[in-house]
Amino acid sequence: MNKQTFKYLILIIILAFGCSCGAKKSLLFADDFESYAEGEVPASPWIKSGGGKVFVDSEKSHTGRKSVHFISGEQYKNRA
Repeated sequence: MNKQTFKYLILIIILAFGCSCGAKKSLLFADDFESYAEGEVPASPWIKSGGGKVFVDSEKSHTGRKSVHFISGEQYKNRA
């Protein structure tokens, strides 16, 4: 790889990283679920439909302390 190609590659990586860091500005809505009590169903704009259960808990989370826990009416367990 020559120096010119390497410079372009570095520039592309920097631009891609810079663009992805600003992506949150374009989000319509974001929620970290930290303001909800454990066991509480998330409030508007969240809407529950179907026979499953949805509630906030702290059993597993990826960032922060809390996450939303989904148990579908079909007995599949998922988190977000």
